[in-house]
Amino acid sequence: MSPTLTQQLTAHFYYWEVRGRGWQVWECPVEIEPAFEPFYFHYYNPEPVIDDAKKPTLLSSIADKLTGSNSQALTKTENSYHEEEFNHPEPYIFTDTSEIAEITISLPPDQKVSTDIVEHFLLNLTHCTLPLSFEIIGSADSIIVQMTCRTTDLFQLKQQLQAHFPGAVFNEEKDFLINLWNKDKDVLFVDFGLSQEFMRPLKIFRSLDPDPLIGIIGALENLRAGEIGLIQILFQAVRNPWSQSIARAVTDGEGKSFFQDAPEMIHLAAEKISKPLFACVIRVASQASYHNRALEIVRAVSSGLTVFSNPKSNELIPLNNDGYDDLYHQDDLLFRRTCRSGMILNSDELLSIMHPPSTSIKSPKLVRELKKTKPVPSIATGHNLVLGINTHQGKETKVSLNTEQRIRHTYLIGATGSGKSTLLLNLIAQDIKNGLGLAVLDPHGDLIDKVLGYIPEERFEDVILLDPADSDYPIGLNILSAHSELEKNVLSSDLAAVFKRLSTSWGDQMTSVLGNAILAILESRDGGTLVDLRRFLVEKSFRESFLKTIADPEVVYYWQNEFPLLSGKPQASVLTRLDTFLRPKLIRNMVAQKDGLNFENILNSKKIFLCKLAQGLIGEENSYLLGTLIVSKLHQIAMSRQARSEKDRDNFFLYIDEFQNFITPSMASILSGARKYHLGLILAHQELRQLWNRDTELANSVISNPGTRICFRLGDFDAQKLSNGFSSFDEKDLQNLSVGEAIVRIERAEFDFNLKTFPAHEIDDSKAEERKTKLIALSREKYAKRREEIEKILIENSRAQDTKSPQPVYSEAKEIRVKPVVSLALADIISNEELSLLKFLSENPGIFVTKAYQILNLSGYKGDKFKENLIEKGLIVQEETRDGKGGRLAKVLNITEKGTRSIESSPLAGKGGDYHKYLQSAVKEQAEVFGWKAKIEEKIKGSIETVDVGLIKDDIKIAVEISSTTKPEQEVQNIRKCLEAGYDYIFCIAEDEEKLVKIKSSSRKHFNARERERIRFVLPSQVKNLLSSAGSMGVNIETKIVSEKIPKQKQLMGTEEAAEFLGISKNTLYEWVIQRKVPFIKVGRLTKFKKVALEEWLENNSHEINRKDYID
Repeated sequence: MSPTLTQQLTAHFYYWEVRGRGWQVWECPVEIEPAFEPFYFHYYNPEPVIDDAKKPTLLSSIADKLTGSNSQALTKTENSYHEEEFNHPEPYIFTDTSEIAEITISLPPDQKVSTDIVEHFLLNLTHCTLPLSFEIIGSADSIIVQMTCRTTDLFQLKQQLQAHFPGAVFNEEKDFLINLWNKDKDVLFVDFGLSQEFMRPLKIFRSLDPDPLIGIIGALENLRAGEIGLIQILFQAVRNPWSQSIARAVTDGEGKSFFQDAPEMIHLAAEKISKPLFACVIRVASQASYHNRALEIVRAVSSGLTVFSNPKSNELIPLNNDGYDDLYHQDDLLFRRTCRSGMILNSDELLSIMHPPSTSIKSPKLVRELKKTKPVPSIATGHNLVLGINTHQGKETKVSLNTEQRIRHTYLIGATGSGKSTLLLNLIAQDIKNGLGLAVLDPHGDLIDKVLGYIPEERFEDVILLDPADSDYPIGLNILSAHSELEKNVLSSDLAAVFKRLSTSWGDQMTSVLGNAILAILESRDGGTLVDLRRFLVEKSFRESFLKTIADPEVVYYWQNEFPLLSGKPQASVLTRLDTFLRPKLIRNMVAQKDGLNFENILNSKKIFLCKLAQGLIGEENSYLLGTLIVSKLHQIAMSRQARSEKDRDNFFLYIDEFQNFITPSMASILSGARKYHLGLILAHQELRQLWNRDTELANSVISNPGTRICFRLGDFDAQKLSNGFSSFDEKDLQNLSVGEAIVRIERAEFDFNLKTFPAHEIDDSKAEERKTKLIALSREKYAKRREEIEKILIENSRAQDTKSPQPVYSEAKEIRVKPVVSLALADIISNEELSLLKFLSENPGIFVTKAYQILNLSGYKGDKFKENLIEKGLIVQEETRDGKGGRLAKVLNITEKGTRSIESSPLAGKGGDYHKYLQSAVKEQAEVFGWKAKIEEKIKGSIETVDVGLIKDDIKIAVEISSTTKPEQEVQNIRKCLEAGYDYIFCIAEDEEKLVKIKSSSRKHFNARERERIRFVLPSQVKNLLSSAGSMGVNIETKIVSEKIPKQKQLMGTEEAAEFLGISKNTLYEWVIQRKVPFIKVGRLTKFKKVALEEWLENNSHEINRKDYID
């Protein structure tokens, strides 16, 4: 019997409609979107009837799986013709083989997820070129939510995830599912399709509270070891006009429902096509030790899909796998593809199934990380030195380094209080426990105090504690000792660099004198110390006698023939710098000992060398000075190891906290070459600017050379600079770290991961104190000499010095004595700043004008003003040369013979002569005794000007101005300079009462009451009491004094003042304001400038000021 017309039209409809249910299986991977043919109208065509009454159910599908029977939903009717007459169009083959990226999604437990946000998210993914996947993967340890895409769509997916879920943490993974999957276990795969016509929508959730994924997440809660359960949803926006065909398919020619028994089809179809359509494949998979258990997991997860059923509309049903080989199915699961055409869902249906878990899901196994994480690579596990714990997706792994990684050096950076010191303490304690040799340089002293408590008794004999503050038992530190040519070269360059660092200016002549003086000591058969170096430069008779002990004829020739030809007293500047070494008793008593520590023995016999360089006890400058020299000595000895076979070079590790203060020219070569000498560096500091301000080349070396980089919490600048070195973490991740948390990379950017360090192991306080006391006593006994013994040697040496010009002997907290001196001045009166420029040019002849201004931090305006005055007085000349950039004509400066004579006849410091210098030194020593950090000739930021002595303690800054030969009017200018520079207080010291009264009187006329509150006028004998009782005798120690005492408007500069400060015209400044080149603020209609902001801008944009120095 032939089918009726109604049956044929119905068959035609289902022939077109069935492809949208997600049932069709093909022989190879295909595009998710079913093959599209437009549905224009219902017409008569003898086609087979499709029985849609028989549908696979969950139980029948599972039964088919077990029995192998076929219950395919599409069956032939008795009167139909052959199935092949349907001629179903074939979909496009899926051929993409590009790499797959996986991104895990972790929302905080309190972050709500709304349907509106998820819908916007889905719609913004419609332009992705290849299918995406949403997956919920459960294992015995955790439940992970992730999305995957091809690399071509990775950027867009990441952008949309971050934009729509800003509180979430996203981690890029690679082969996560492949590595988790075990192909040797029993596996099961079930795909799902639509039960009814695909234009009938599933149940739609308008709210995700409660979350419809609760059942699926719950089904994954109780998985056992080695088991996996997952749901995978492949989806892609449709490219063809399905909506129009759906509307035509459900209506007859008059716009009424095509199905007389289902008039609701028009309404349901309209609801379906009211939102954008997606092609979608939903599959559930499991892995277990045996088949029935895998089946149990699939049943449990599949039951979670029943919440999406709408009895009056549609539901998801499991499909059998006839024609879908399990091996193909497994590969499709892992490579996110399908041999089955997808079903058609709209965005509302899809987002109900596919969304990040909302707050109503409370599963303890669901990973809800608050910060981005990444698993530690295998190269950082299973070794001796443990850094901490890596936590990723609920799994904790110990992170450790091997010896090879360690001798490639380790770099730690992080803000104060971020956890650096705790990690250093843990690493040091492990090295001590493991019997390794190490050295620690601690500029604060706290770290070493803690380390002493961790040293076990069996290693007491290996400990050397160098504590300069232990003044009664100084340990010898002979800087001028070297045993090979290589050591001599390193020592000579590093020591010269230290001297240069202490100088405000440095020239070739000073380098020559110092270098040859050091070589003289090194080449002498008798050797010598820094005290001998001073005598060599000062005493002619000692120098002539010492030259007889030198074997190198070149060194002897220099001192006998070249040195006498140098004009003036070329060693004077070197002696001034050398005085920094020998003036403090604490250091003098150490470096004066010819028989000092044996650094070769320290490195080669696994000693524990602890250098406690506490700035608060020995002064900041002394701390850095000693540390720099010790680093240089260790490098010397490390390089001398090349005489030993590599197997005989024991590993030695050098820990340096705040290492930017101890840099030397050899530091870069240590970073690049010390590995072959088995010297591993562990360098720690707070921020990159500390390093860049000292040495840009070394800063770049520190970033690029160490094999291991550990970043604790960073500021904006450092996070931006260092984030490029990580593949999976950005600058926000580096800024969002808690105490003890770090981002680490080992060897290369791809090996980056998150780290949580261990808290320091607690040690009983009494036990730690007992160990510390024993170690101090033992170290004194083995390595130190009594202070009296050293001072006796120094006294004997001093008898040979010239008694006509005895050096003042200072004692701690001494009274400053008034000492009459004859002060000399330049024949032509010039300012202190011009004198500084003149002295600089004497040491750097032929320097470009631009370069001179840049080094001295002079604006073009100020520099030209000083330069023209010196030229007018005949002290310098300006010449032109073709050595400028690109061969352009440029200006260079040279000092005249008159200028040279003027400098030679001027006071040593240019500010009052010997007595002025004596008072500076005395104030500095007294201040350090009372815990102040002191610096002579401290530069004012953004200016060439200086203060005689700068003091700082507890964030209080004091400027000390000494009046010896200057007039009261000049002192008033000096005080004004200090007030404007932002010092909290100014101490003005005069040598007698009469002069002090004159300065006080003049000051009353020039300073208001608030300014006078910050000024103290004292005699030299009163300085001690003022420093010792600061805070109780009228000096109000409060860091906010400056901002409170100075009216706000006084802190701002007008246009004319700012132009003069920058050394440019007002018109140029106006142009820069319009172009927003220079920082400014608006006060009403007025344009104002902050001096601090301009100073910082000048540092970074000096080329804007100086470019006019070239002549076009």
